[in-house]
Amino acid sequence: MSGVRVTPQRLADALGLPPPTDEQAAVIAAPTGPTLVVAGAGAGKTETMAARVVWMVANQLVAPDEVLGLTFTRKAAQQLTSRIRTRLARLAGAPLVREIDPSGALRTVIAGAEPEISTYHSYAGRLLTAHGLLLPVEPSAALLTQTQLWQLAHEVVRSWDGDLDTDRTPVSVTEAVLALSGQLAEHLVEPEELAEAHAELEKLVYTLPAGPRQRGGPSQKLQDVVNAQRERVALLPLVNQLAEALERRGALDFGSQMSLAARLAVDHPEVAAAERARFKLVLLDEYQDTGHAQRVLLSALFGNARAVQQNRRSEPVRVRASATSDHATLWSDDPAPGEIASDVRRAGSPDLHGGARDGVGDGRRGDSPSSGWPGGGGPGASGDGSRAGEAGSGALAVTAVGDPMQSIYGWRGASAANLPRFATDFPVGDGLPAPILPLLTSWRNPPEALALANLVADPLRSRARAAGGATVDALRAKPDAHAGAVELALTETVAQERDWIAERIAREWIQAREEGRPPPTSAVLIRRNADAAPLAEALREQGLPVEIVGLGGLLATPEVADIVATLRLIAEPGTGSAAVRILTGARWRIGVADLAALAKRARMLSIGSLSGDASTAITDATGLASALREVAPEPTERAGLADAIADPGPAENYSEAGYARILALGEELAALRERSGQPLVELVADVERTIGVGVETQTRRAIAGGGAGREHLDAFAEVVAGYAADSRASLSGLLAFFTAAESVENGLEPGEVEVARDRVQVLTVHAAKGLEWEVVAVPHVSASVFPSTTALSTWLGALTELPTTLRGDRAQPDAAEGVPVLDLSGVGDRAELEQAITEHRDALKSRRLDEERRLFYVALTRTERVLLVSAYYWPETGTSQKGPSEFLLELKEANDDPDSPAYGVATVARWDDKPPADAVNPFADNPPTAQWPRDPLGDRRDPIEQGATLVRAALDQLRSTPAESAPEDDDPEGWANDVDALLAEFTAAELAEQQVELPGQLPATALVELRADPTRLAARLRRPLPYPPNPMARRGTAFHAWVQSWYSTDQLLGLDELPGAADTAGRADQELATMQAAFRRSPWAHRNPIDVEVPFETSIAGTVIRGRMDAVFAEPGDRWIVVDWKTGAEPGPADEPAVAMQLAVYRLAWARLMAARTGESEDAILQRVGAAFHYVRSGRTIAPTDLAGPDELARLIHDAAPENKDTEQQDPH
Repeated sequence: MSGVRVTPQRLADALGLPPPTDEQAAVIAAPTGPTLVVAGAGAGKTETMAARVVWMVANQLVAPDEVLGLTFTRKAAQQLTSRIRTRLARLAGAPLVREIDPSGALRTVIAGAEPEISTYHSYAGRLLTAHGLLLPVEPSAALLTQTQLWQLAHEVVRSWDGDLDTDRTPVSVTEAVLALSGQLAEHLVEPEELAEAHAELEKLVYTLPAGPRQRGGPSQKLQDVVNAQRERVALLPLVNQLAEALERRGALDFGSQMSLAARLAVDHPEVAAAERARFKLVLLDEYQDTGHAQRVLLSALFGNARAVQQNRRSEPVRVRASATSDHATLWSDDPAPGEIASDVRRAGSPDLHGGARDGVGDGRRGDSPSSGWPGGGGPGASGDGSRAGEAGSGALAVTAVGDPMQSIYGWRGASAANLPRFATDFPVGDGLPAPILPLLTSWRNPPEALALANLVADPLRSRARAAGGATVDALRAKPDAHAGAVELALTETVAQERDWIAERIAREWIQAREEGRPPPTSAVLIRRNADAAPLAEALREQGLPVEIVGLGGLLATPEVADIVATLRLIAEPGTGSAAVRILTGARWRIGVADLAALAKRARMLSIGSLSGDASTAITDATGLASALREVAPEPTERAGLADAIADPGPAENYSEAGYARILALGEELAALRERSGQPLVELVADVERTIGVGVETQTRRAIAGGGAGREHLDAFAEVVAGYAADSRASLSGLLAFFTAAESVENGLEPGEVEVARDRVQVLTVHAAKGLEWEVVAVPHVSASVFPSTTALSTWLGALTELPTTLRGDRAQPDAAEGVPVLDLSGVGDRAELEQAITEHRDALKSRRLDEERRLFYVALTRTERVLLVSAYYWPETGTSQKGPSEFLLELKEANDDPDSPAYGVATVARWDDKPPADAVNPFADNPPTAQWPRDPLGDRRDPIEQGATLVRAALDQLRSTPAESAPEDDDPEGWANDVDALLAEFTAAELAEQQVELPGQLPATALVELRADPTRLAARLRRPLPYPPNPMARRGTAFHAWVQSWYSTDQLLGLDELPGAADTAGRADQELATMQAAFRRSPWAHRNPIDVEVPFETSIAGTVIRGRMDAVFAEPGDRWIVVDWKTGAEPGPADEPAVAMQLAVYRLAWARLMAARTGESEDAILQRVGAAFHYVRSGRTIAPTDLAGPDELARLIHDAAPENKDTEQQDPH
């Protein structure tokens, strides 16, 4: 590339980074224009993308704010942003910049701008906000969550008064309407087009002649297909109603957001022109996971939109006309169903490879493609504004990165065909397909695991090559990769397999402990959610800490589930499942007999009474189940278990302990019902305090020495607060919201998965994508389990699937990677039609197996060192054996084959013989058992009860010991002593420090209060109250927004992150203009920060401290200074040590961020980080030189813990 002055190798050396490999260097320095990067698992794609950005900036081909990066998750976007920012900051301070550009213009550009990195959906939302009125779509349209959308759709279904011939429940119809609506949006298909496609197929079924040996009308198989199409079309009026409801509410869902953005980009070339004028480098991450609407959007904006539209026009199938039938072709030569109505116009459209259309800009920098640089051109720019080298033409560089072997999200709209089609969707200037560059070095996996992963991927690779599509070649380990350990196992029973996995992982933990190492990061990756709990139990039996990640979501966490169950008992007394959870939970532990007595009492309380013998004794589980069925679920006219708790009847029907507990629970629920009229947020907090789950979680956290404390409760409180913001919010509505969320959003998202070192994590393979652990187990690679053989849902029978001929990702004659299409080109009668449908169904099954194979590949490539793969013969239920699946057999056979590249890479730890064909499942005679109600103490009960007995004995002895000062005869009732005791208690309460447990998370400003006035902080934590209106806070907010615009950033803040949140003084009558003028006079106004509004969360002494740094500036000598704007008055000398705690946290947080980004030690970086307050009014900058270090901050938090205070008071030393 002409004009290039800095090679990738030289740039890495200047930034102090390892040199790139030849493959990475080719990607980093790829010519402008489109490029497809096929990056294998663990190949360092994020690092390479960041390096490409910095290389193009260093060579003055783009400005930082001319870079657009798109990915799928906020976490991935943050990681990419962080890497780019860090490397640009290094570049700005490197001597190389002065060598490249002595004028200083390049340094100014780097410091004054940054790229736009976001998720695909956020970017689509930004386009609709900016240009939506062209459709028209209101820029202020709200984006509904899945649960909110489900509730709206359910309202539409329940209020529908039209014809709907179905035997499905309203809930089932709601789910079908939502799924169908999403499919239509994803593939840009109008409801009318779907109806027309069905009419053509139905006509074909009923007009084709009978085949040989066929009599009568269409067969039942064909009728079933037609009936499914009819039922799908019958849902279209409801789909239209839902769209109208969304429009009335001024809202969008994720599917409509992306489809509308795609239509906007295609129908309005001026939008594409504006985006091309704004961005010169576009990074498309995880491109194999994009859907069809995203493909259309991106190609319309930055590629060859016409090529995509021509694909929509292609004729996938034709039907041979029958001599005895006058039926028409299935699809005509007209634009295919689903094609976007308006095509990209040739006249006045943006030049696909030469920048923006004449006269069209983005309204921000003007129309010059180079206006991101000072003076309208970069260093070395010619007088006409063009840049040196190839970038002078304003060429657009589009770099897509993906791995076809990791395309595993087809079930949620991702299209595996998009990656190979990138080359033609984004052709180079001469119309040839875009070049494809590989990244094949895995920096994660050991050679042994890679050998097996390559083996699994071989069939996929071969088929892709045969179809002429893009694929990834076999991966290789990094040059200095250490040997790993791969073990295969096949056990007789599933219980034996679980035990083998647990024992093997425990062995790794024990070895690490003996060698003085921290425990290895460990994960068990499952194919089915149902396998998580028994595997976790096997791990716990080995003494391992376990976390089940993501299954069931926030609502399934025990503390949140208890709160929701209590809320249901308050508002819905007939909810039997909630009552059973509370009654049999760890707190109340009501036994079988007492629960049966409650069930009988509920029947007696039912309206109209019950016929039959209600006094029949219940002595076993069968009788209990029968009794519970009478009350759970209960019809609305019948009493439920909650009614029986409120009125349990005679005590003789229960055990003594059980009756006492039931009465106590009834009183508790009655008191909560009396307070149920309070605002929802306060009611939920009331329930949390009443049932004690907050204390339980804090205790659990203290015992574990860190980890989860109130985090789930805090997240739940945020969900409740978000719902309560709706003026129509009610307790019954909140519970309905939770019910919908359990099925629609998997119980609400508890948070993105993070790898943890202090526990073994159990999660699905889908959730594990993108993560890595030292030890990985892949269990249950058994027949029908992995690969899954669950009934395949296809458009031939499922209401929620579109006919493949309407899908945007369908296979094309010149691109076979897409979804198979029903080929009716040779059909002349109904027999041939049935045969074609059968072959089509088989093709869809084969595609499903390919996705399962990719999923297995993902599982194998998560390990850094140890990989365990196993299967079993006998499940816990059923009479059929399973045995190893074809995936595990492939590994075993290759490992045993001397001619295989994977020969001998694994150890076969165990391989049990196949049981005889007539063998009986061992579990049939020895079924799994479990204690119920579950003992919350488990194996710890005996020692805990012994300790409790000793404590009670000591208390009894204390009570029986005569008091040294017995009451005098003149005070026989002890009134005087009582008064003295009450007065002493009152005085102690007034004088004593409040003992309050620190929460699991604190804002950085709380450490100021903890250092200055721990008693006030304790009072605020003990009873949180909203802050009173504060003019200073409002002024700080306004000033902060102004500084953001000054530095050209735009990020949102939390309330406790606002400037002035820790200020204690200020004059409310001061106007904002005074502070703005003062800031302009400060030296900081004329410096360019390397980062602003930096959010962080860092752990100190087991407590997560969160906050946001206002600005970070580079200092000479590879140093940094974190600056915090203060809008109040300067503190007095006595307050300075406390206020400085905020800076100490910021300093530590930045050091940890830089250590994570660069790999340098935290201690070394900490010595080069300073921090300062800039008091805006006075213009003074105060930079303490004796800021607290990590140990002092940890001691501040540690000493604040009540148990540590008690220890200090007892220990005179």
